[in-house]
Amino acid sequence: GGNYGSSAFYRCQFLRNVKTVLASASVNGSFYNCLFYGTQSGTYSIYNTGKLVNCTFTGTTGMSDHNSNRRAINCLILQGFNTINGTYENCCFGYSGGKPDETRCDDRCRFADSPSAFPLLADYAPSRRSPCYNACTDYEAYVAEFPEAFRSEAALDVYGRPRIGAGETAFDIGCVERDPAI
Repeated sequence: GGNYGSSAFYRCQFLRNVKTVLASASVNGSFYNCLFYGTQSGTYSIYNTGKLVNCTFTGTTGMSDHNSNRRAINCLILQGFNTINGTYENCCFGYSGGKPDETRCDDRCRFADSPSAFPLLADYAPSRRSPCYNACTDYEAYVAEFPEAFRSEAALDVYGRPRIGAGETAFDIGCVERDPAI
């Protein structure tokens, strides 16, 4: 298990959490710049979430959401969604089956039948050839998604690296910002 409650998580990594029944990472709660890797549950790995902002899901199974008011913004979802409610804004979906109805997605969402359509580096940052690289251009709207007391967290990715470097105007979809020097 993980967390049960209406918590907010910032720059967290849920790695290989396993539970046989419900919610190996969290029940309820909102997630900001979080990585879900290998998180598995017999039923759901995360359940009934609030808001998902710039999160990455890979090697994860069983996200279910009965919260039709939940919003996912700038998320990279390569595996793991079973039932989909809520809305999706500027998200990348790279797997077959279980995708949200496209009417729940804005026109910036991207769909592919394989995670390879959204290549990642070893640290889960999008490669330069990924459509997730520098795909977010409204930084102020992104910052506004964070609770006011935690808006400073918006400036950092899951590893504490800056989201936007000097002279840049865009940042990456998902929880990891690609280092422009690489």
